[in-house]
Amino acid sequence: MRTLKEVPVVEIDSWLRYTKWNEVLSQSKHNLVETSRYTRMPDPEEPQLERLLYVWNRILERCLNTLEAIDHKDTLKWWASPKNEAADQRPFEIPQNAQSVDKYSRIFACFICYMMRTAPLENHTDETGMLGLFLRI
Repeated sequence: MRTLKEVPVVEIDSWLRYTKWNEVLSQSKHNLVETSRYTRMPDPEEPQLERLLYVWNRILERCLNTLEAIDHKDTLKWWASPKNEAADQRPFEIPQNAQSVDKYSRIFACFICYMMRTAPLENHTDETGMLGLFLRI
C-alpha cells in the first residue's frame, strides 16, 4: 500500500536502483492504489473509451503487418537507426517473444484509459482534430 524508503535487496533489481523509482514514489503524496483504478479497461458505460482502444489495436495491428511485409533489410536498418546519417547494424524487427507485444500493448492501453479518465474534457482535442475524430468513431 505504500513504498518503503529502504527496500529489501531481494525486492529491488538493478533497473530500479538505476532509475531510483522507489525514492521518488516514497515521497509521493498521491494514493497510488486509487490512481491505478483509472487504468482499468473500459466499463460498459464508456463506449467512447472502448472505441478508442479499438482504434489503438487497429493501429498496432497495421504497424505489425507493415513491419512483417517489409523484406528489405536496409530499410529496416534505417528504421532502427537513431541517426539520419547512418543505418543501424541490426534491423528493426518484431520481438522474438510475441508476448512482449501483447504486454506492452496492454500497458499502453492502460495509459490511454488513465489519460482519458483524468484529462479535462476540454483538452480532448488537438490542432488537427484527430482525437475528437477517434472519440466519434
